[in-house]
Amino acid sequence: MSTLLIERISRKYPDIVNRIIFVPKMPYKKFLGFLTIADVILDTPMFTGGLTSLQAFAMAVPVVTSTTDFMRGRVTSGYYKQMGLKSLITSDANTYVSLALKLAHDIDFRHRMQAEIRDNSHKLYERVEVIRELEAFFIAATMASYDGQKLLKDWQPNNQSSNQGP
Repeated sequence: MSTLLIERISRKYPDIVNRIIFVPKMPYKKFLGFLTIADVILDTPMFTGGLTSLQAFAMAVPVVTSTTDFMRGRVTSGYYKQMGLKSLITSDANTYVSLALKLAHDIDFRHRMQAEIRDNSHKLYERVEVIRELEAFFIAATMASYDGQKLLKDWQPNNQSSNQGP
């Protein structure tokens, strides 16, 4: 895969291809350590960071993202919104590049963003209410299934008894 990608980049951007380094797959703990040396992670608009963004946030590494029309371009921005941080979400290519460069070169700014991520990432990982809602859903769905029913589209965890359909 990296060979094909390098060939494509060489055709489109011959002046930068020699600066690209592909790292081999590595064990999980080593990968997390690898993340800690990054100044910034780029969430590409074509394919979301998803799990990688969560791992980066766990290590307080800023991820630059841009919201797109498709779900794949909204995952990382959704994480930021959940944390209450919107300063690393961009709306266009120029802002995306400018923000990535600022994180790479402005150490004070990068440290502020890392601190904001560190102070707010618990909002992603410590969501007991989400677990309780999932539990309620699976219990209600299982009980409805035993009764030969389905949950209605508007099922809510607080109103379980009246949310079963025929």
